[in-house]
Amino acid sequence: MAAGRSAAALFLIALLGACSVGGGLPQPVEAPGPGEITVAGAGGAPLAASRWQAAEPRAVILALHGYGDHAESTFSDPAAFWAERGISTVAYDQRGFGRNPSRGVWPGAERLRQDLLAVARELRRAKPCLPLIVLGHSMGGGVALAAGPKLAADGLILAAPAI
Repeated sequence: MAAGRSAAALFLIALLGACSVGGGLPQPVEAPGPGEITVAGAGGAPLAASRWQAAEPRAVILALHGYGDHAESTFSDPAAFWAERGISTVAYDQRGFGRNPSRGVWPGAERLRQDLLAVARELRRAKPCLPLIVLGHSMGGGVALAAGPKLAADGLILAAPAI
């Protein structure tokens, strides 16, 4: 229990350093790197994603970034830390953000919610024996809350949720 609280506290400290006010959308991550994948959002739409794989995973975090951000910039450091401790992370660029072709086009809240439900269902199917935790930062937290009881997750972490 104490170890879980320590990990959560470290994550929150890392996120506080990533907060910023104003400005436009950050530039997309251009070059593919290790762990870059594609996940299927609502309707099978491909969404750019990154994966940090633990050697012997004990849980999986599905991480959602905030508005004007993308998966790599928000979760790269904490996800690497978690992977060293047995927690795999999948973070996708939400539709309209990051490395997706739709970058800069607002998809609407319902589409973001449907994408989360689709990705969570797929992760649940792929790793049925591992706990699935959805972590939402800012806008990602609002999307996670909007998913409601249909979200196929064992837990929910909200970091400064946009509510």
